[in-house]
Amino acid sequence: MKVRALMISIAIFSSALAASEVQAQPCVPSATHICLNQGRFDVSVQWKDFQGNTGPGRATGVGSDEAGLFWFFSAANWEMLVKVLNGCGINNRFWVYAAATTNVEFTLTVRDTSTGISKIYRNASGVSAPAITDSDAFATCTTTGLPPDPGPAGDATIQGVDSDGNGVRDDVQRYIALTYPSSASTRAALTQMSVAMQKAMVESSSATSSLANANQVTSALECLATVSGGALEQQLDLAGEVIDTEQRLRAYLRYDQQLSGQVITLRKPAERPAGCDASFFTEVPSEELMRLEVAVEPCAAPADNTALFFVNGVLTTEAEARVNLMVLQQRLQSSMPASEFEKISFNLNYNRTHHLLDFFEVVIQWANQQGIRPTLALVWGILRGTVTMSPQVTAALQALTVGATVQNVVTQQAIQQHVGVYRSNISEGRKVLVVAHSQGNFFANSAYQQIPADERPSFGIVAVATPANSVGGNGPYTTIDDDWVIGLVPGHLAANVSNGEVSFPGHSFVDIYLVGGSPSLTKIRNDVRAEINLLDQPPIISTDGVITVTLTWGNQPDVDLHAFEPNGEHVYYVNPNGQSGELDVDDVSGFGPEHYTVACDTLEVGTYRVGVNYYRGSSPETASVRVEAGNISRNFQKTLSTALGSGGNANPVHVANIVVTRNSAGIYSFSIQ
Repeated sequence: MKVRALMISIAIFSSALAASEVQAQPCVPSATHICLNQGRFDVSVQWKDFQGNTGPGRATGVGSDEAGLFWFFSAANWEMLVKVLNGCGINNRFWVYAAATTNVEFTLTVRDTSTGISKIYRNASGVSAPAITDSDAFATCTTTGLPPDPGPAGDATIQGVDSDGNGVRDDVQRYIALTYPSSASTRAALTQMSVAMQKAMVESSSATSSLANANQVTSALECLATVSGGALEQQLDLAGEVIDTEQRLRAYLRYDQQLSGQVITLRKPAERPAGCDASFFTEVPSEELMRLEVAVEPCAAPADNTALFFVNGVLTTEAEARVNLMVLQQRLQSSMPASEFEKISFNLNYNRTHHLLDFFEVVIQWANQQGIRPTLALVWGILRGTVTMSPQVTAALQALTVGATVQNVVTQQAIQQHVGVYRSNISEGRKVLVVAHSQGNFFANSAYQQIPADERPSFGIVAVATPANSVGGNGPYTTIDDDWVIGLVPGHLAANVSNGEVSFPGHSFVDIYLVGGSPSLTKIRNDVRAEINLLDQPPIISTDGVITVTLTWGNQPDVDLHAFEPNGEHVYYVNPNGQSGELDVDDVSGFGPEHYTVACDTLEVGTYRVGVNYYRGSSPETASVRVEAGNISRNFQKTLSTALGSGGNANPVHVANIVVTRNSAGIYSFSIQ
């Protein structure tokens, strides 16, 4: 099922800058801070020795307006020279140069006090520090045309300060403009992303709004991947800027909760430009915006015969899970023939459990105690190993890890939603392959147990960093020997791959398991290809369309799917063929699926109403309904207490509305409510 509305084809530009913005504050020279370039730049360094001791670099008092020296362990032993040079007249940049004669771990921070932009440089433990020669460091020579730094007022509310009313907070607008001055298309894509993420936080109390905003964030990510040539680090950097206070972090977590059990489908790389919203690209010059065209393709025959689902682990936000899936998509694309890759659709089956909030609460408490802003960037840094964990944060992660079992991670509601999605794809003739990371493997294994035996030959699992003691269907798995998180779980499958020395805690899906050239990446890619080839192609028993609705349920005999079309037709088992769509699968013996589909040439503008009726059974039952319309989808569950027989046909339990609109150019738009 594919609907392509507005297609924007844009030039691919990439930017390797990685910066962070805090509130602009003056530089105050001290024993641990050096002020350079007439006090504009604040320079500091933090070290960590081989025994785990940490401390700040000490300013020597020797230097100039452009350079300064630090020592770590002895005032007689200088460790680092840092220079900040004014290259504005050469390439419109301030430059950062540094040389360190050490092999201990350190983090060098250079902050532009007039803009709040910081650049961070790190050296790993045991590595002789290479010279830093960053002549692109700060594109902050001028701030003409930007709104002023909002200061503390910008953090007072979730909405922040938007003085020019363009939908982007002033602090975020400054960050984007000052960090990516050379690429208007990158700025446009990041602006689109920031608007979607800000809206997600503001509307986080509504499940319907959260799903709509998640689809907008996904489109923005696809647009950014097109613009940046796949440099997804920009999205994570931006998320750290947008979600930069405790209040915003808590709002984002509320939004995150609303998405549990939902499925988000990625476009193929060639289709990603469709994610770009033209309204954000109006100021992009012609040399970056190659062409803007409207391609009306309301329907196209699906080319995929395999649906790949990424199931994330328990300590993963929806934003990071989405990036994980896109990186997996990129890694697979680079390793297989185009003819194979084009037959795979990529989907995120997102899971959020209460453990995510538990861990974030500990991080927030620790950050507040340390006087650190509890931001999403901080949480990601802890989980990726770029921020050193405190003993209490380490203990919280250890408790979560050791306590990870099927019983305290997996919920039956989530599994029923997963199974419904998998069976819907199998009924439409697709193989289903689940790539599960960490505790996501508990979800995958539980789903395998509930897939009917005759459908299991078309269902497979590739496990990554699994805490389980088996893989459903005896599928392959990859766990590295330095994965500290999995190493704590009792009874887990033994490690079977070595990536050499990796950063603690050695568990990140992208930064550890999918690192280019690593043995783990090679094995995962090979396992995915092998499993797809081993799976049986299932027969097509239901038709894919521009709208599809799939109903599954538990072991009670009969739950019925009902659809009311915009033309007034009531489609169900008595009247399976409507004027617009048809009930092409009707199950009367339990589990489902039942399936309603609308073809493109019979699609109507208006509202399609979806309902269910508990026809026959002896105990309460739960109906799981998956609705797909265009490029969006949503999962619903309804608890049905008593079977009503044919008496419930006239008034089925309402599940969802699908609203279809069409503009003057013939482009269809869909919303699921």
